[in-house]
Amino acid sequence: MNARVLLSEILPLAAAWLLAPVVPPLWCLLATAGLAAFGALRQRGRVSRAWRLMNGLAVAVTAVGVLMADQPEAARAGVQNMICAAVFLLGAGGRVPLLRELAEQRAGRALPDAPGLAGFLRGYTVVWAVFFALRSLVWGAALAYRLDDTLLHRGMMLSLAAMIALSLAGRRIFRLSRRMFRNETRRSTDSSFRFVPLRGSCRSRR
Repeated sequence: MNARVLLSEILPLAAAWLLAPVVPPLWCLLATAGLAAFGALRQRGRVSRAWRLMNGLAVAVTAVGVLMADQPEAARAGVQNMICAAVFLLGAGGRVPLLRELAEQRAGRALPDAPGLAGFLRGYTVVWAVFFALRSLVWGAALAYRLDDTLLHRGMMLSLAAMIALSLAGRRIFRLSRRMFRNETRRSTDSSFRFVPLRGSCRSRR
């Protein structure tokens, strides 16, 4: 595992998430931007696309906390989650999807070019984008209907933990999906051979 590179990619976002509830928004922004700048200096400016996306996301969400400090929490959270959705949707494009870059940093090596792996990781990145978009809509509904923020916080934490757990189990999910696809393909092939009539069978009866 290339721990140093992976840490520089996720540390500012983790700091933004951990510091936001306990320090003023401006301090959170300065700490997040400082960690991002330090990571760039450590890598001498040779940063990956995943680094730019994740660190840009961290700075953006903390900047929203500063700019919308006088707004209700549901409004801030809605905008922050929409930014997260946009970043993951952007990460789904390009030659290598965002989740593949992060997975390769975690493994410390390039992932094998297994059939369907690139499409699976690209689709999984889109799933993350949809997840954050739905969270943004929920926060918008909470703002419109003045729902209880305490219950929403718990639900949001549980949903995020579930998504992270699913991402960590991505290898197993990919293998399971490939196995299911192979079984379905095999059944379709068997049924096609079973029901296709033999050519010339009617003529032979005459």
